[in-house]
Amino acid sequence: MKIILVLILSIFLYPSLTTQGTTDVKNQVICNIAGSVWTSTYVFDIKQLPERCDIVTIGQYAFDRDDGTNTHVTESDKSAIKILIEANKPVYLRIGFVYKDDWSLVFDPADADVFQKTMFDPLINFLTTTKVNGLLINCVDLYEYVAIDNLEQKISNFVCAIKAKIDKLIVGVFISGVYYESFPDNTIFDFSITNAVLDLYIIDWSVLNDCEDKKNKTDMTPISSTTPNTTTVEQVTCAVTNSRMDKSKIYAMVQMLPVLPQSLLLEGEKRITTYSIFCEMTQADSSEWCSSPSKMSYDQGAYAKKFYVGIVLQQLDTDDYESKCKCGPFPVSNLIIDGWAGCSFNDCPKLDRN
Repeated sequence: MKIILVLILSIFLYPSLTTQGTTDVKNQVICNIAGSVWTSTYVFDIKQLPERCDIVTIGQYAFDRDDGTNTHVTESDKSAIKILIEANKPVYLRIGFVYKDDWSLVFDPADADVFQKTMFDPLINFLTTTKVNGLLINCVDLYEYVAIDNLEQKISNFVCAIKAKIDKLIVGVFISGVYYESFPDNTIFDFSITNAVLDLYIIDWSVLNDCEDKKNKTDMTPISSTTPNTTTVEQVTCAVTNSRMDKSKIYAMVQMLPVLPQSLLLEGEKRITTYSIFCEMTQADSSEWCSSPSKMSYDQGAYAKKFYVGIVLQQLDTDDYESKCKCGPFPVSNLIIDGWAGCSFNDCPKLDRN
């Protein structure tokens, strides 16, 4: 009760600090750059970004990344954000945790005063300083926190408190599609409460199934499937449609990273790679990886256009930014956007080796 009162009071007692965004969130392509969140050889260069990225997200503001000097965002990510803002490119910032997720610290803190001083105020200061246009709550495992009493209202209070400080800030939340069966159940989480304050819901169907050695290597995120015990994009979308989420605010996050089955992982080997590396592999090596053929990426973009108001590209860092697939830079991103935009399909043979 104390934290609710503190957050509600902050809405009325403190004036808005900054006007930063626009409330129109429809028909947009959000391109995510993982930055320091994921180790990659990708080096940010604004001149090389796909031209059709309407909005860019960079890295993450991590509540648990703090050396005592409020260093919640790495210097490289800060630099990229600054460059984008100075170029008048809309930028959204993800917030979350880098070591271990614990959203109860944010939505249901034990001490409201400590939360205000150590978590809320530093976040507001960063948002005000950088002048980002939007904030994306990276709580993909939202349904792991439904044991918190009145979770929907507490999330709403948190969002309202932020918006009271920064005018016209777009605020959204990531939710994993693996929880799709719970979406229509209002007794678990009632989206009609959060609809009033959230500007977008990003349904993450980038990884709905694990990459397994003996399974179809394109079944991590199939639109439909005849394989038993396989979660599909159609199932997730049906659940979204039957939920109370505001249908004018729902985005789809589309898969774009190659993954190696856990059973084939050698000691010290990374499970996730880039399409630049994937396209340089031999046929035998690449066939072991779960990946998206070019038509699948295109079809996912086209499917999203039918049922969602926008798309989020999982992360540019794992695309073929080095043009090793011989289809130009960022071929997976462009295939997804082509499908979304209704452009003609052009295959990329090196992406189709599975």
